Amino acid sequence: MNDPLARFQKAQMLAHEVSDQKERNSKEILHEYRAFALIEKTEKSTRLQIRRAAASTHAPSYNYLQDVCYDGLHGTGLILTYSFMQVKIKGKRLQVLIQAIEKHECAYLQDYDATVFAPPKSDEAMIELIEVVTIGKEAS
Repeated sequence: MNDPLARFQKAQMLAHEVSDQKERNSKEILHEYRAFALIEKTEKSTRLQIRRAAASTHAPSYNYLQDVCYDGLHGTGLILTYSFMQVKIKGKRLQVLIQAIEKHECAYLQDYDATVFAPPKSDEAMIELIEVVTIGKEAS
């Protein structure tokens, strides 16, 4: 006797196989993650590019950076204060990033997104969260 649901079960199995293949393919093309990039010590960057995985990228001028507030030697968080916004950053091993920002030697910083980047090595910096708060507006 033929199973009347057999063709639907087969279609469902094929759909799962396609989904599994897409997942394997997406894992194969993950990019190397770098929390930030330094520029040459002989140059100074005029802008700090703030790349966020789930929101818009900002590139404010270093000239507008008023304060860099951080948690001392812990390297787990910092706040960049501009006249028009605050950038709250949480992560791990951020000491070198903090020093680079203070010296205007950081070209960009970006948060980690597991769908785009391979996991960073255990001894490398990782930005878990970047929150931009525009002065007079809610957090984004």
